[in-house]
Amino acid sequence: MNQFYNATGIAPCVMVVRNEDWMGKYNSLEKYGYDKYLSKFDDEKHWLLVYSKGDKDDDWYFEGIQGNDTDSVLCKTTTYAFIKDLEENINSGLYSNITIPLQITLDEFSVKAMETHFDTINLVIWITVVFVEILFGAAWIFGDKLDLREKQNN
Repeated sequence: MNQFYNATGIAPCVMVVRNEDWMGKYNSLEKYGYDKYLSKFDDEKHWLLVYSKGDKDDDWYFEGIQGNDTDSVLCKTTTYAFIKDLEENINSGLYSNITIPLQITLDEFSVKAMETHFDTINLVIWITVVFVEILFGAAWIFGDKLDLREKQNN
């Protein structure tokens, strides 16, 4: 989780609960997780990952609750990709508890998230450079025409 924090600046927090901790008291794991987020954190820079397990291996739920200040990294596309990868790691049957698939998925995700973040930064830089080049080109073209008009008037 440190790698994820160092790569993204977002502090992940994993909460493992039993289904009976929230079922019957909340309409959804999302609402349960949201209440836990509000009670545990006083900022908007965390990603609370709530994993809920029942008695059977296939009786589990997962929800991610993110603070508002995480939106630049945790957009809908990246969080769906994370959940898909996590589900694959959990369902692989290679791990006896949730901590290993979560750690593996977070480590992989931190690399992907930073690649996406840097791709966005590079795109913004590229667009800025092109825009500046267009401005300079326009100034050069129109500047030459203005010079010709001044020479013709003299």
